[in-house]
Amino acid sequence: MRYYLIFSFLFLFLQSQAQFFQTPIRFSAFYQNEFNPEFIHQNNIKQVKITYSSKADNERIKESQKQEITYFDKSGLPEKKISIHSNDSIETFYYYTANHLTILREFNSGGINTFYFSYDSAANLTKVVQCKEENATDSKHYFRLKKQEVQWLETYTYEQISPKQIRKKISNDVGAVYKEAFLYLNEKGKTLEENERFVVTGVSQNFLYSYSEEGAIKSIDFATDVVGKLEENYTFTYDSKGNRASETFFRNHEQRWQKTYFYDAKQQFLEAIILKYPNQSTFYLQTFKVEFY
Repeated sequence: MRYYLIFSFLFLFLQSQAQFFQTPIRFSAFYQNEFNPEFIHQNNIKQVKITYSSKADNERIKESQKQEITYFDKSGLPEKKISIHSNDSIETFYYYTANHLTILREFNSGGINTFYFSYDSAANLTKVVQCKEENATDSKHYFRLKKQEVQWLETYTYEQISPKQIRKKISNDVGAVYKEAFLYLNEKGKTLEENERFVVTGVSQNFLYSYSEEGAIKSIDFATDVVGKLEENYTFTYDSKGNRASETFFRNHEQRWQKTYFYDAKQQFLEAIILKYPNQSTFYLQTFKVEFY
């Protein structure tokens, strides 16, 4: 399984660090936790439940069987997630060392899919191993390894070229460097640009980031020639409290969708997201329910 083609899904939950969602740091991360642990911890949030529905013109709201429930520990980190779909469900468990995710284990009808993560002293991700596993016990909550098969492996090394530039080398399961990446930072340490290039083919991917004066992400531009010429853009707006108000996605300069965010009366907790596509009368609704310790 490869994860280097298009990272569109990583940017569906971008937000400043002071709010409900956090900005993923994809240069030195693999798994992205969309919820801001600081916000979850400060507000003693125990779980967030997301339900899905849709509504067409002149029709009632149609509830979907899809649900997502994320459970958090008291430090604000996710410890379990249940994803329910019409024909399957996935139960994911998260394990940490010094607040760094070290194991992510998924249980579904196809078996057990596990990721192992390693880090250097600067908390940069240095290794990811994906495995198919079998449990020697009958309980998802008490895992004891019976059988393991490595499916995929990557290792990462980092070089500080200057205070505002970092180089990353990505190696495959036989130790060969097949891709290089460069990260460029602004004076505040925020990412301005990421460039990735495949060593053999020379094809590349590029990300550009812009920020507001308050440090919130305003836009992300993505361009690649990995699978032909592709350009994508995400544009964000915010309310008076700094919460994300809208998110609009363009592909090759054509708008594909827009999300609008709705909060409670205190503009603190997210209550719903409405997703609309151009030239479609149907809109899609995500409803958020928060429970506290």
